[in-house]
Amino acid sequence: MVGQPTRPPFLKSVVKADRIQGNEYLDAMGRVGIWDGKRELKCPHNRERRRCRPCGGEGLCVHNREKTRCKECGGPGICEHGKERSRCADCGGSQICEHGKVRSRCKECPNNKICEHGRMVSVCRDCGGSGICEHRRVRTKCKDCGGSEICDHGKRRSTCVPCKGSSICEHGQRKSRCVKCGGCGICEHGRRRYGCKDCGGPGICEHKNRRSECKICRPELGDKPQFGQAGVCEHNQRAVKCTQCHPELEVLYWGGPGVCSHGNREVTCTTCHPELNA
Repeated sequence: MVGQPTRPPFLKSVVKADRIQGNEYLDAMGRVGIWDGKRELKCPHNRERRRCRPCGGEGLCVHNREKTRCKECGGPGICEHGKERSRCADCGGSQICEHGKVRSRCKECPNNKICEHGRMVSVCRDCGGSGICEHRRVRTKCKDCGGSEICDHGKRRSTCVPCKGSSICEHGQRKSRCVKCGGCGICEHGRRRYGCKDCGGPGICEHKNRRSECKICRPELGDKPQFGQAGVCEHNQRAVKCTQCHPELEVLYWGGPGVCSHGNREVTCTTCHPELNA
């Protein structure tokens, strides 16, 4: 009939040598897919069908993750340490090399995935990796390109609170930074491990100050910030911390994200965490 769209042919009815990469074909169940040029028929979104969220892949759990790798579902791919079994150094995972690192990312092992700049080839800007977009960002994380890791709110999907990203806990915090959840980023002193003086976190310099704010390590910080300098607003304040530019920074209310019942930041409240005074 004139004007009626033609259905693509069944994949098995076309000899492999005659199949065209990127063309649409039908699988045995009559579903439309895209030929990857090798051995598999992808879904209409050009992904593996069983792992595609829009297609409702059968390999995904109720948390929209791969069943075998979901910690909450207790997938078989997760070890007793809460890590991916194949990448767990404590379990001696198959992807762990003799240096205790993931083999594909180890700079000491002979590896064709690490470039001369010490980065993964696919995400190296200097090498023009395939994972780098025209804006010189990692393609999946680029807002301008609409990367797959960016949600509808313009944030990283995994750390977006409204989207209930996989890295957000029940308290509305990042799991790794949540004191109540005992996140991996929280040390034994109840502080962020990165900035804990007692633990010697990497954010603390040799003078026991925050590395980014130490005037001994960075003498240029001794001068009062002046408008026109990088990161300084018209009020001669650090732009990211200026309450005149960002009035919302001085609004703390109980029930807000990261605010305790005393109206303080939850992670730094000395009433909630007396040990912080130690």
